[in-house]
Amino acid sequence: CIVFPVLPMVMRQKPLAVPRKKSSYIIMDCSREGHRVGYPGIAMSDPVGPGTLRAFAIWYGIIYPLNDPNVEESFLRSFSRGVWSEGIDFATDSGARIIVENAGLNWENCAKFLSPCGGLGDRTSWEKEELKAREVEMVGKRGLWGVPSFAFNDISVWGQDRMKVMEIAIEKVNGVNNNNVTMSSRNSKM
Repeated sequence: CIVFPVLPMVMRQKPLAVPRKKSSYIIMDCSREGHRVGYPGIAMSDPVGPGTLRAFAIWYGIIYPLNDPNVEESFLRSFSRGVWSEGIDFATDSGARIIVENAGLNWENCAKFLSPCGGLGDRTSWEKEELKAREVEMVGKRGLWGVPSFAFNDISVWGQDRMKVMEIAIEKVNGVNNNNVTMSSRNSKM
């Protein structure tokens, strides 16, 4: 399973405007999905801007080079729960520290990657790597352009509402034919 964060459309080199209706949908969708997988109520701290820049500095400075799916998942889950469900502001050192430590990472090591550029991390140190990953993995190999995107063997889909397609594909490979599939396999590794 390849998992990597993708810069929000509004933060890319050529940012796209996100209509208010879509922004509202994204927030409601996050809340709905959070409730579905057992996250507590929504107490959001929107990470777009400094919070995202800081998360990417840590991702590409510490997490990505480790190439450890467990560390990647732990950080992404901690970040998601923290900013979308617990209202923790990753743009602050105190908030970032909580999320980093909840992911089992060493705060002092991570903080080193935040010190340049007034605590936002050095965007130039990871931006090319993020763009390459996005271009090669998503667009080049799969024809995908946004998140959430999922790929398994020769099937690529966009949007969590297409998870049923992925589950069926995985079951076929595993020799399972169950028409009563639940969404629980979403949390398993592909």
